Amino acid sequence: MLHRSEVLELTKDCSPAAVTTGTYPRIGCTLPEIFDCARVGEKVYLDDGRISGEVVSVGPGVLGLRIDHAAADGSRLRGGKGVNVPDARLPISALTEKDLSDHPTVVELADLVEISFVRDPSDVARLLDELNRLGDRSLGIVLKIETRQAFEHLPQLLLTAMQRPHVGVMIARG
Repeated sequence: MLHRSEVLELTKDCSPAAVTTGTYPRIGCTLPEIFDCARVGEKVYLDDGRISGEVVSVGPGVLGLRIDHAAADGSRLRGGKGVNVPDARLPISALTEKDLSDHPTVVELADLVEISFVRDPSDVARLLDELNRLGDRSLGIVLKIETRQAFEHLPQLLLTAMQRPHVGVMIARG
């Protein structure tokens, strides 16, 4: 249960969440790049933005988050919920290996493909190259804008995506 003004530790250690007497509650995070890129003052959203906080400390393998958004009587954070760091400049591709392995099926069956966590025009160019390699020239593309970096690059993202006949944009609620 998390309350406003509490500190939550986000750690590389993904063992079950715990509270130890005298320390902050903690949860694990499976995206190790967060710990190298997050900075004090950046926002962190948990559970699709139901809970949010600000990074107040950065240490080896741990971020301290001061909770600034939770229900008045506290919000329960369950396992398996997402962590979104929209201000962090993560050095990872928007396209995962899973995405790449799914694209042949997408090209065969779908009318459009969505690219999550797109941040840079090179992410869109990589998707277009992959679709072209698979022989597709008409599949629609939806850019999911989920970070400050994506918002800042939106004109360039759109210009790159508009090489396709059908382009859409989804703005994530966070």
